[in-house]
Amino acid sequence: MIGLTHCQCFEHLDKVVHVLASFFLTLLLRWALDLEPVAVAAVAVCVGGLDEMLQMFQPERNADPLDFLANVLGAFLACLMLRLCLHNKALLGENVTDSDFLV
Repeated sequence: MIGLTHCQCFEHLDKVVHVLASFFLTLLLRWALDLEPVAVAAVAVCVGGLDEMLQMFQPERNADPLDFLANVLGAFLACLMLRLCLHNKALLGENVTDSDFLV
């Protein structure tokens, strides 16, 4: 994703970046593809996993399982937020289908 080897403002800053990137990727995929939140979260997690696997083949980078877990956390938080938004829409009487709640 984003290489932060030159800017380590605090320890594990890269984990925060992974969480945010996966979070926003999940939201953007939900908006762009109009798939169920679980499906877009799975895609975001796969992209994060692929990114970590590809880093094994780059000499200056290394794969970190904690980065992958940060990607999973970001996708989970996005799903949680989407679920809360859908729940609020339903409470307000807006049209929400059953498949929207598959989070």
